[in-house]
Amino acid sequence: MLKKCSVCGRTYSDEVISFCLADGSLLSAPYEPRLSSPSNSSDSPTAVLDKPPTQNPSAETQLAGQPDALFPTIAAKFQPAALANNLPRSVDRENNRMVVWLIVAAIIILALGFITAYNVNRSRQSVTDLRDADNSITSKNDPTANYGSTASDKSKNFSLLQQEAVRQAHERPESVDAQVTAAKLEYQNQHYDQAIIYLLKANKLRPSDYNILAMLGVANMDAGHFDAAEKWYKAALVKKSDDIPVLDGYCAVLLSAGKAKPAEDAINKLAKLDPTNQDLPQFREKLASLKSEKK
Repeated sequence: MLKKCSVCGRTYSDEVISFCLADGSLLSAPYEPRLSSPSNSSDSPTAVLDKPPTQNPSAETQLAGQPDALFPTIAAKFQPAALANNLPRSVDRENNRMVVWLIVAAIIILALGFITAYNVNRSRQSVTDLRDADNSITSKNDPTANYGSTASDKSKNFSLLQQEAVRQAHERPESVDAQVTAAKLEYQNQHYDQAIIYLLKANKLRPSDYNILAMLGVANMDAGHFDAAEKWYKAALVKKSDDIPVLDGYCAVLLSAGKAKPAEDAINKLAKLDPTNQDLPQFREKLASLKSEKK
């Protein structure tokens, strides 16, 4: 059985082939040569094969030995090298730009992370400094801590810290913590009267705060305002009568004010609460001196 290409006219005897190998066209239905009916008569014509359709010799000749003659134009469309060469150069430029932007973005993110970490560490350090100052309130005779001592080696840093605390106190007059922090730093810098101003503001905002009452007693005592110190110490002892540091300061104020009888009662109470108190000997010596002067 023969199959024929309707375009180039080539014929194929292989049943498996359905498309022309030259141009890829669909082959026509099988072509079968027809034989004349056999006859016993001597006059019957000899069987002759039907002549196949005329082929185009020139086309066949041109394609002979060149089965892929038409394929290059088709295959060229699918050659990777041709595609790669025909790609626009703008694609490469866009890819390069994308890489550059990714690098820039990564650098910016790293820089922002570093700045954020630096600011957080600075904030934590400031909070730690304030807490260290606040925790020094545990001094034996001074409820406001070691704020009576001057800052020597850290004077510059302390000055900056003090300025910031004062600024916060002025910007946040309704904040008790801001007023107390400014008062403590002023006290440590031996600015007792300024410390008293901030403590009075804090006391107005929170009248029943025991620590503020005690600090007002200490600040007024160191400022030499013994009557005011006695008032604030008394107010603190009403809330907590067994606070030894406050009672110790109260004894010192009464002795400094020359009030022998109240001082003697306070000293006796201190001796009961803390018999080994190191200030008792000098308190008793001062009390004896006051009594002798009155005689």
